[in-house]
Amino acid sequence: MSLGQRLNMIEAVLDQLRVAIDQERFKLIGKGTTPQITDMLYHDFWRRVQSFRPRIEIILRELNAMGHAIDLRRHGLRSLPREHRYSAAQSIGDHQVHLGRVQGKALRLLKQFHVLDSRGRTPTDADLIKNVMKLLKEGDAFAKTLNTDAVVQHMRDALSAPASPMPGGSLTTLGVLFSILIVYLRRDRRRD
Repeated sequence: MSLGQRLNMIEAVLDQLRVAIDQERFKLIGKGTTPQITDMLYHDFWRRVQSFRPRIEIILRELNAMGHAIDLRRHGLRSLPREHRYSAAQSIGDHQVHLGRVQGKALRLLKQFHVLDSRGRTPTDADLIKNVMKLLKEGDAFAKTLNTDAVVQHMRDALSAPASPMPGGSLTTLGVLFSILIVYLRRDRRRD
């Protein structure tokens, strides 16, 4: 198989990989959230996504080897008879241009893979909103279990206590600030 045919075949494989990566990216965008470990398709998604990287890296290694073969052929031009050098040099130049185009496509595909990989691991806005809402609900449930009078009495006791000799304050101060925050949030929620 000639070098040009091999490059065409690799370019076709890269196009297939690009379509597969785009499909996974569109599934991820369409869902609107990152895959959760509790999802049924979580492991299938990551198995498919992680299968792209080694294939792209193998193609890049093969393209680098082809580049070395082209350089070797270019150095061997001097040994050809003068009347064959021009056509051989032109062929080598065409292969080098084709190789550069295919290598650029492979590098862009590797970048698309990294974008898909990071997008699959980074929480989306919908994930963040869902987790903040969950945290607020849990905080509200915790605040309801607190006895407000005991919290206020604890705050009075802590504020009337002498200052802590530690430069960073004490855990009691942190507890007081947290208690004030909880009481403030509960008071605001009752108004709504």
